[in-house]
Amino acid sequence: MAWLVCYTLQIYFDFSGYSDMAIGLGRMFGFHFLENFRYPYIAGSITDFWRRWHISLSSWFRDYVYISLGGNRKSDVRTYFNLVVIFTLCGLWHGASWNFLIWGLCHGALLVIERLGWIKVVESAPALLRHGYVMLAVMVTWVFSAPIPCRSRGHICRRWLDRSIPTCVLSRSDFFWILKSSSFCWWV
Repeated sequence: MAWLVCYTLQIYFDFSGYSDMAIGLGRMFGFHFLENFRYPYIAGSITDFWRRWHISLSSWFRDYVYISLGGNRKSDVRTYFNLVVIFTLCGLWHGASWNFLIWGLCHGALLVIERLGWIKVVESAPALLRHGYVMLAVMVTWVFSAPIPCRSRGHICRRWLDRSIPTCVLSRSDFFWILKSSSFCWWV
């Protein structure tokens, strides 16, 4: 579990760091680029997470693909389909492999679940639980984008799903460690 927290922090610091360097270098040459990461790990929902994470990529997919597919102007079912398509493509943009495809499908599914009404439950929960939900969901999906062999990825998922293995359940100390670690990002 500790590797996943470290990997979660590494992804944020890598992506946000290179974006900040590009913004700074651009300013040196007179260009002004928008912020690309707005503290995504303090988000209160997956929807909010995607408004804060990799904003340039999310905006591009929204403006050029999601809206072209009809966005949310048609039926609810069409909106859900569009979200899954967008995040499947987003996964493939990150890498043409099954793990990124699954990562994209997971995020698309999470957004659909929130749109189906889960967002009301999330928004009515205390801030600590909202934050814990987002961090747990994001960290679980990072397993699919982690540079680990497929066999290890499958083993990790089986351990989470198999209740006969005692370590598959997130212990209270692990849960609070995740919250403490992710809350650190809010202060950084």
